[in-house]
Amino acid sequence: MGKAPLFVRPPTDVERRALEDGLRSPDAFVLRRAQIILASAQGEQVGVIAPRVGFSGQAVRAVIQAFNAHGVAALRQRSRRNRIIYRSFDTAGAEALRDVLHRSPRDFDKPTGVWTLDLAAEVAQEQGLTAWRVSGETIRATLARMGVRWRRAKEWITSPDPEYARKKARRDRLIRLAQRHPDWLRFVEGRPVSAVTIDFLRWCTVRAQERGKRAVLLVWDNASWHDSQIVRSWLRQHNRQVKQSGHGVRLVVCSLPTKSPWLNPIEPKWLAGKKRVAEPARLLSAQDLEDRVCAAFGCDREPHLIQPHTDAPKSKKAA
Repeated sequence: MGKAPLFVRPPTDVERRALEDGLRSPDAFVLRRAQIILASAQGEQVGVIAPRVGFSGQAVRAVIQAFNAHGVAALRQRSRRNRIIYRSFDTAGAEALRDVLHRSPRDFDKPTGVWTLDLAAEVAQEQGLTAWRVSGETIRATLARMGVRWRRAKEWITSPDPEYARKKARRDRLIRLAQRHPDWLRFVEGRPVSAVTIDFLRWCTVRAQERGKRAVLLVWDNASWHDSQIVRSWLRQHNRQVKQSGHGVRLVVCSLPTKSPWLNPIEPKWLAGKKRVAEPARLLSAQDLEDRVCAAFGCDREPHLIQPHTDAPKSKKAA
């Protein structure tokens, strides 16, 4: 016989109220644990709960066991912070660490242009800033002593893209000009392939022209449906036609530097929107999700973009 299914013990009334409060917590750790415990209390098995909350089965079982042993204390995340961290860097060493992070890891013979906490700890030891290999948390805490958050420290470093400085300056200038314009949002049936991207861009030019605009700024990353030969060729042809005809809306592409996701201005907007849209107590239907996203960003509902289908045989060659 197999093992019996694992469930939480029946919560007390006080525990249940604390768990229900946890469903409204902005802390993802508390929220997910409360969801797991309440679902288990309702008789749902581990294999059903795990995919819903994005945990492994073993992680769900660990939460259940923690609640059974410690009650609602299982909702509190135990600190993993190293409590003895400030002796690794003296004042001069901390300043030297900051100077190191203003440079590229490639200057220290590393195969990447992006800093991580562990990589910073490795270079610090190699440069003689510490007598031994410290933890990444020590690097984070040392920077915090100087009022520097790690996210800001990551932004010090320039991209390995040789065009980084020019692209960043151009991007910042154009974003300032674009901040006055409203958000435009479309949903797509299927994947955002190149043909869908082109349909979306056509729609953007129509919307922009209705507002009396002469250009639309595209700040985007290196997704395949942005950077494909088909899309780039269409963009060149579109802008050439606008220039020759003297009317229409140009599409100004500002490509983000490689390995610089923090430069993408849409990321914090998606994060803020997700917080306004998500409902911790249940999964939203596709219709509810679309309605809430449009409401969160103040966008009108538009017909879905449709991914084109073809009966032609698939080929590995680019069209």
